[in-house]
Amino acid sequence: MNRSIRFSVPTRLRNHSSRRFVARHLTLVSVLLVLGVAVSGLSLGRLWAVSSAGREAHQVVGTGGESPVPAPVKASNAASMPALVPATTTVNAGPDTDAANNDYRRIQNAINAAASGDTIILNGTFDFTQPFAAAAWALGNDNTAGTADDYEVLVPVGLNNITLTANSLGAATIQGPGDLPAVNREGFLIFDSLLSGPSPSWTISNLRILDFDFSIGMFAVGVSDFNNTTIQNNFIRIPTDLN
Repeated sequence: MNRSIRFSVPTRLRNHSSRRFVARHLTLVSVLLVLGVAVSGLSLGRLWAVSSAGREAHQVVGTGGESPVPAPVKASNAASMPALVPATTTVNAGPDTDAANNDYRRIQNAINAAASGDTIILNGTFDFTQPFAAAAWALGNDNTAGTADDYEVLVPVGLNNITLTANSLGAATIQGPGDLPAVNREGFLIFDSLLSGPSPSWTISNLRILDFDFSIGMFAVGVSDFNNTTIQNNFIRIPTDLN
């Protein structure tokens, strides 16, 4: 049976400089889903099963070695503009070329370029253990060491109702390095409302997320920050904890 989860996440506080996380209640989300069934590692305020919602999107294709599709430019007279049609971007894994062209930046750049309502389809094996990808992941979205977004793909400000998926389970893998002994809670995808504000209504599906200390993390300031989020039909392998 295919299952999905929908939840509200409780509040938390976070120490940016030390990357130690302090929670008011349960705040750490480490999800292991095998063929859509939640197996272990959920720390949620409320959890219940729901069915997934359908989605329509127009096709906009991006490839692994190219720049991501830019976000739409806003006209000065917003009232005269037609409603934006949600876009679909396909992001392909590619070669580990340099600091700007690697599998970490391909995913982070695609999320940065998305607009609320868009769909991002990952394809291939995104290997965060390759030298340039590993170095970019360590610096985070702001490309600066020692800041709060190191070792993570960070959901940016104001990005809601995003579908992050693959065409089928196994079509996209995000490969991590295992638990790094010198780093605490390094992760793949991080939602942090203290840094980026609320990000409700995401759908994360059909992904293989392997060997990250923190596969999917959600850190909320308000109890409704990540409402209506669905995580379904993923395979997530959590490595041996070293710290």
